Amino acid sequence: MSADLAQSARDALPGAGSRPARRSLDGAHWILTAKAFASAAVGMFAYEAAKTAVLPELSLWESHAITIGVGAVTAAVVAHLALVRQGAVERRLADTRARAAALVESEARYRQLVEASPEAIAVHRAGRLLYVNAAGVALLGAADAATLAGRGTLDFVHPDDRAHLALRQRELDGRPTQYRLLRPDGGVLAVEAVSVRMTYEGVPAVQTVFRDVSERRRLEAELVRQAFHDGLTGLANRALLRDRVAHALARGHRTGAARVAVLFLDLDDFKAVNDGLGHDAGDRLLVAVAERLRRATRGYDTVARLGGDEFAVLLEELHDPDEALTIVARITAALARPFPVGAEGDAGREVAVSASIGVAHATAEDDVETLLRNADVAMYAAKGGGKARHAVFEPAMYAAVRSRLELEADLRLAVADPAAHGFHLAYQPVVDLATGAVRGVEALLRWQH
Repeated sequence: MSADLAQSARDALPGAGSRPARRSLDGAHWILTAKAFASAAVGMFAYEAAKTAVLPELSLWESHAITIGVGAVTAAVVAHLALVRQGAVERRLADTRARAAALVESEARYRQLVEASPEAIAVHRAGRLLYVNAAGVALLGAADAATLAGRGTLDFVHPDDRAHLALRQRELDGRPTQYRLLRPDGGVLAVEAVSVRMTYEGVPAVQTVFRDVSERRRLEAELVRQAFHDGLTGLANRALLRDRVAHALARGHRTGAARVAVLFLDLDDFKAVNDGLGHDAGDRLLVAVAERLRRATRGYDTVARLGGDEFAVLLEELHDPDEALTIVARITAALARPFPVGAEGDAGREVAVSASIGVAHATAEDDVETLLRNADVAMYAAKGGGKARHAVFEPAMYAAVRSRLELEADLRLAVADPAAHGFHLAYQPVVDLATGAVRGVEALLRWQH
């Protein structure tokens, strides 16, 4: 933290530091003084020798006068240099004091900001808490920061997330990570945290900033649920069914062992319930049907509502084709009992409905679209045969459906442009068989297709 920088600056000030450090500095000063004295003595000896050699005729007073003059000039230069040096040292000391004061002030501001920060902040070292700000104390649900100091950081982490968090603490790459915190009151919070290395009280430590993301994760989970589940019944919707069918086919193709089948269900006479009892009763009926489908299928089967009164069931891990028909029989029996559809206070109102069920077994060549289409075709084949029936898809069913659709498409084109698509009028007389007389004419519209 910035406190360590301020402490370093204060240590650089005169009088700061420990006694051994001051004794070391005093010894260094005496060594420098001795060296300066020796250098000055050698210089003066060399000067006197040179003066005597160059000016041997000088008298004693003349020699002393020259020495005094040279010494005075030298002393003045040295004094000037010393003053310059002292001024520089004093300026550096003043600058150091100013920086130290600024760092102390910055540290105070930093501590105030950390304490007042709405983000939870903790400092820890070697897995032990050293400091937690007020927001962190509130987030953890502790009485005060003192009760947290010295506690193990992993004591507050959900056991399932401790290994992941320990790995991220070793990396400390500044990327956010999410895990669950355990509060002393037993509550569990989902948090997002970012940890960085720092220095605290002169020793390396880790600072972690974490925030509560429980509500965000709840909203994300709710959005995912709404995206993949039916809002009325809570069943899987078409998107989730397609995804699970794709995964089931992939597993089946990979292992070649497990069978996969899809059931499509359409409620018979559901429109009569909606029209006769109202849409609220219809919704209650759909919810009740969804619950019975859940109970009639196996726990790992996927039950989906495709829309309106259409449902689907994904069957996995089938050992033989007859197992799918067993589940169809269970569904039929579950739907045979009357359904209560009365509103609160009108519990006696019941309706009876049945379902037309189409069954399609996946083959090695089927993809998601093909399998769902086959189940849909089988369902319409069952519905065409009457109520409360089921049909297993056969290729001839799809061929018949395609033929009918192509015929309808050609007929629409012929109606739009009769002459170009084979429509023509033919007239046929109406003859009285007793007399042979023509009594009238029939106009026939014929289609050459």
